[in-house]
Amino acid sequence: MGIGVHAFSSCHDITSLTIPDSVTSIGTQAFWDCYGLTSVTIPNSVTSIGNGAFWYCYGLTSITIPDSVTSIGAFAFAECSGLTSVTIPDSVTSIGYGAFAECSGLTSVTIPNSVTSIGEGAFAECRGLTSVTIPDSVTSIGDRAFLNCSGLTSVTIPNSVTSIGERAFYNCTGLTIYAEATSKPAGWNSSWNDIDRPVVWGCALSADKTYVVSFTKSASSIDNPTATHGITAPYRKGYMFGGWSTMNGGTTAAYTAANVNTAPNGTTLYAIWIKD
Repeated sequence: MGIGVHAFSSCHDITSLTIPDSVTSIGTQAFWDCYGLTSVTIPNSVTSIGNGAFWYCYGLTSITIPDSVTSIGAFAFAECSGLTSVTIPDSVTSIGYGAFAECSGLTSVTIPNSVTSIGEGAFAECRGLTSVTIPDSVTSIGDRAFLNCSGLTSVTIPNSVTSIGERAFYNCTGLTIYAEATSKPAGWNSSWNDIDRPVVWGCALSADKTYVVSFTKSASSIDNPTATHGITAPYRKGYMFGGWSTMNGGTTAAYTAANVNTAPNGTTLYAIWIKD
């Protein structure tokens, strides 16, 4: 059984909702414009969340997506400006077009290893996001996926990402991108980084590809080091960045994030991570 198209659209008086276990799908714009909705419980029977299912439910402050869900439709949670964090379960393989667009209150998002594609504009206008870790299951990042995420300071991109669309990080004015690739892969659009944010190439990543371990400074390893706001620190969940050491396992910083470009070419630099 599914909840049909527009089933509860613009039902402004609904404040909380528990969907019964008999439901397997939430239809297109099923709860669109239910801006009074503050909490919703989605059971493990649900496998798909349709296009625009919770679009403009700006009263929602949190959402738990169960492990049964395999797809999150286009604009499923768009303009849910009250959302502050989202954990996407391991069952989800794709995040649809604009799925979390204009979730301006969103500060953190966990993308699991099951996701292979991040859709066009998936997190566009999420101005509260400060960092994103992209798992090594992801092969494509769509056009304008993180457009106008002006709070974003760090993104880590593993080698698995063979395709990045145009303006993927447009107007992310304080961003530094840490890439496992040693140079721009052929499948990355020519305007993938069209505002010329700093990119640190050739990063050695952790076994799970979630954070930077080290990189070797060379004449070509850092693009655009003098961009506005300079080079910002990499991100690791649960840790603070303590600078770059010239020794593996070192705890004393020889360089900060901001001045790492001054390190001599040929120097291998190791990230210092301090438990937060």
